[in-house]
Amino acid sequence: MNHRGYHRGLVPAAILLGCTLVSFALAERNGAPMAALGTVRFATSCTDEADARFDRALALLHHMMYAEAEEAFAAVVAEDPDCAMAHWGIAMSLIHPVWAGSPTPADMARGREALAQARASDSASAREGAYLDAAGAFFDAADADYPTRLQSLRDAMRRVHDVYPDDADAAALYALMLVATAPVDDVSRGQQRRAAELLADVRRRIPDHPGSIHYAIHAHDSPELAAEGEEIARRYDAIAPEVPHALHMASHIFVRLGMWSESAQWNRRSADAALALSAGAPIVNHYPHAMDYLAYAYLQQAADDDASALFDELRAHDAYRFDFGAVHAFTAIPARLALERQRWAEAAALPIRTPEAIDWDAFPQLEAITHFARGIGAARSGNLGAAQASLASLEALGAQTSGYWSQQVKLQRLAVSAWIAHAQGDDDRAVQDMRAAAELEAEVGKHPVTPSGVAPVGEQLGDLYWALNRPAEALAAYEAVLRVAPHRLNSLAGAVRAASALGDVDRVGRHRTPLLEAIEGADGDRARLLRSLGAF
Repeated sequence: MNHRGYHRGLVPAAILLGCTLVSFALAERNGAPMAALGTVRFATSCTDEADARFDRALALLHHMMYAEAEEAFAAVVAEDPDCAMAHWGIAMSLIHPVWAGSPTPADMARGREALAQARASDSASAREGAYLDAAGAFFDAADADYPTRLQSLRDAMRRVHDVYPDDADAAALYALMLVATAPVDDVSRGQQRRAAELLADVRRRIPDHPGSIHYAIHAHDSPELAAEGEEIARRYDAIAPEVPHALHMASHIFVRLGMWSESAQWNRRSADAALALSAGAPIVNHYPHAMDYLAYAYLQQAADDDASALFDELRAHDAYRFDFGAVHAFTAIPARLALERQRWAEAAALPIRTPEAIDWDAFPQLEAITHFARGIGAARSGNLGAAQASLASLEALGAQTSGYWSQQVKLQRLAVSAWIAHAQGDDDRAVQDMRAAAELEAEVGKHPVTPSGVAPVGEQLGDLYWALNRPAEALAAYEAVLRVAPHRLNSLAGAVRAASALGDVDRVGRHRTPLLEAIEGADGDRARLLRSLGAF
């Protein structure tokens, strides 16, 4: 049906609801097709051919396959240059509100240009105009900072939802923005809960709407809500069995619940799907992102050789799209490999700014991960000169960051400073700095790009107390980590050691059981060491 003939504001409700089951197949990308995307039906004022293509592009946007969504919206524009919503889609593909940070200045310019093209259309309906106004709330605020622009987009999508309450995509996008702008210090998770309610309503009407499932996983991605999100997470691959990000997303819940085998299985599938999608082209960021989560899951099972092999696999490929998610994996994985296994000299020697193909000046918050690992490794292996150099690098990089990431670099600085103070014999200062770092870590929480902070400082606080022969305080620190990160292997091991030193048989058993279950089948050096501890 060609919708150009509809008067603005008079699009029939049945079309807006769009509950007819539609299964979308991705067009081939360099010969590698993906399967179904779920059900999306968004009535536009575009031509019939463009309208059909638009649904597929919007489904990709809901899957956060942003690069592919932008390409798909561009194909709609090629089909119908006057299709306002296709230009809107290009602009929206440049906003990655949950995990990638502010668009670059070049992407902001591209988004504004796409939005200008959309506004130039003389055929957009009143409903489409509301969507354009919402995107404008983000792109038109040239002088506003990124959090303010996100909040403006959230408020604008709320207005779209209020006017069109039966519009599934408006509800889904409003819910996404509630998640993206949720205060990190709100322990009640009020915005996330409201988002979950909106998305549940969409699922009642359209059970396989991709946004209703995908964004619901993000809404439940917290220690308080994760258990409620497990059933939803396990449904995602059924609607998009070859979409890399869909295969990965369930692991956000699995990580929160300490379900390492499930996280590993889903992320291996995600990584393989991303490679298939990338055949003959630059590798999409979903591959390294899944590999980071996969390496973390292996390390929590003491499958250290498997985790090391993953990094070798990652480096064996080239032609990456070095965006935020990819660069994070290339910094986080080697840091995890050294720090999780407590190989301090190896951590101190991690190479800086590798691979060279990355524009490191664009990612100071990610380069900081390497200096953090080097500083911890150097301080804990007695190389104080190198540790001080890492601390200075963190201070310089912290000055180039803002918001969440400036807080991350600050807590990294405090942790490195604590280990330096401990090595110098100033244990009061060491405890003071590490406690401050742990409190800040608890306040800012975990970013969605990562399964866990690299060497959580709450766990390092436990290590420091243990080194100071203060087992009661060590046990309290490890258990604080386990409350928000169940079944973290090093925290479990630390809790068992500390409880054993205290003669607390009940707590030894409470932590030893999940530890032994996690490493069942592992046969590396670390697994054997854990099994040989006297407490066992």
